[in-house]
Amino acid sequence: RTAKLGLQHPQAAATFMTMATAHKAFECFAEALTCAEQALQIRTDTLGTQHPETAAVHETLADIHQAQGQLDRAAKCMDRALTIRAAALGEHHPTTIATHARLASVLAAQQQGKVALEHCKRVLRIAQTQAASSSSSAKLAIAELYRTTASILGSGNEAIGYCERSLSMLNNPRSEHCMDLAATYNVMGKAYFNNGRFALAKSSHQRAHDILLKPLGRMHPEVATTCIYLAEALQAMQQYDAAHSLFDQALRVRLKVFGAKHTETAAAHHSLAAFFVAKKDSQRALQHCQMALQAYSKRRSLLRPEVASLFTLMADITLNRDWQKEMLEWRGDKSIRALELYKKARRAALATLGKRHPDLPHIQSGMQDILSKQGKHKAMKPLTHSQKTCTKAPRRR
Repeated sequence: RTAKLGLQHPQAAATFMTMATAHKAFECFAEALTCAEQALQIRTDTLGTQHPETAAVHETLADIHQAQGQLDRAAKCMDRALTIRAAALGEHHPTTIATHARLASVLAAQQQGKVALEHCKRVLRIAQTQAASSSSSAKLAIAELYRTTASILGSGNEAIGYCERSLSMLNNPRSEHCMDLAATYNVMGKAYFNNGRFALAKSSHQRAHDILLKPLGRMHPEVATTCIYLAEALQAMQQYDAAHSLFDQALRVRLKVFGAKHTETAAAHHSLAAFFVAKKDSQRALQHCQMALQAYSKRRSLLRPEVASLFTLMADITLNRDWQKEMLEWRGDKSIRALELYKKARRAALATLGKRHPDLPHIQSGMQDILSKQGKHKAMKPLTHSQKTCTKAPRRR
């Protein structure tokens, strides 16, 4: 296409965008960035810096940065896309509303939940005035904004209410809307889960699974993701056999689609590790932790928020901190190994989200316990000061 049309043709930019998206899906991030930057150059030269099609490239760049865990860069690119679209299309345009929702998701991933929530609610006040008379695309965008707001809230009746409003905007469940419907039911399931209402969480995730299964099939990554959510609800209800089967199914799908070195596969191993912690099978839990760590290492993705959580889980398993009520045995090798894991967790947490990382209080508490038992009180002082200033966000799903 570029040979026939030339590098400055709009269709060439579209081809580079498609290539960037494909490279991102398989975590070839250097290639993805190269393609997206080439598309940005073409669209800037041919359409200008303030054109909506140029904004689409900034959004793709944001997606690539977010997939790498580079949340600050992702937020800047998404904010740039939003600025262009708001100026060119107006605040009420469906594409602008959808971009607001995606920027809020990035802010929430940075643990800036309060800022993200205020952002969503401000945009909703604008969008709701036209909701009844909106086009189908506008209703989809508003539904996404409701769903994002519910996801940021995370739990409680307010989150459930936003999910219900999102579903009401998707009251024509055609096959092309199946992804939006399933996404909303999954957010609703998470809200129920975080509120301890596991049976309702299971019902919501099962609904999402059923919606996706017919059009997408069992081997689709989105179906695998919903299997993990459903398995977590079953695990919380102590239905371990059914949960284990779904976790295994999700892992098989991700191995086949993405391979062993993909972060989605790493996340499936992480979920199975947590499952075996609940089953008090520390050996198999650590095996899955190691496989997850290998996948992240292969992708050079050790500085990610979820890697900090993985190291924390490994340290907890090493000390059996989460399931033994009796006095811990502070044997040398065991405590030294756990302390090293907590240190790695702390480095990854501070390098990605800083003091906003939700696991940081737990990490530093574990380090303090070990150092106290070892009599290393001087080493505890920086942690004690840091513990007072870090954000004590709930460790939720």
